[in-house]
Amino acid sequence: DVTMLGVADSIAGKVESLPYTKFTLDVTRSVLSLDSGEENTIEMTIFNDGNRQLEPFLISLDNKQEILDEGFDIEFCWGYKTSSEACSDLSKNNVYLGTMLEASSTSEEGAFVLVAPKDTSSEFSISARISVVSGEDPSMEESATVEITVRESESEGGFGVETFEEMDSETMTMIGMAGGGLF
Repeated sequence: DVTMLGVADSIAGKVESLPYTKFTLDVTRSVLSLDSGEENTIEMTIFNDGNRQLEPFLISLDNKQEILDEGFDIEFCWGYKTSSEACSDLSKNNVYLGTMLEASSTSEEGAFVLVAPKDTSSEFSISARISVVSGEDPSMEESATVEITVRESESEGGFGVETFEEMDSETMTMIGMAGGGLF
């Protein structure tokens, strides 16, 4: 205890922290099951826990081309199905995704909107690898993987409008007679 010696010690000054990047990527699901031709979403948010005043974050679907090659339609939307919806078609070249976040803030919810391929002959699975990188510090990256399963198209039994359009008149007459005999 230095106070017994009559010594007073004081230091005046200002403590500052250097700018740093810290963030978390929150993806709402790790598994997505779709029927052939069905649309569904993978939602995500980014929380900026760093201290930079305004920090850019770059978002990517790392295996986008592989998913497109399987026959999916893919968009990325901020504010999906809201009045402020803004979407980007990921099948186009040179589409870049990102957001600017203030320190201690969370992004608007973003959504990868996937439409499964139509007329799938057998069930298949593919992974979607989502990553976010800081624009200020590219060594800071977070990623998530979502396993996507697409169930095969089910052929519907019975007669539909398309079935009747493809029948010849003789078959239609036979069906009509059978139906008439039932009543």
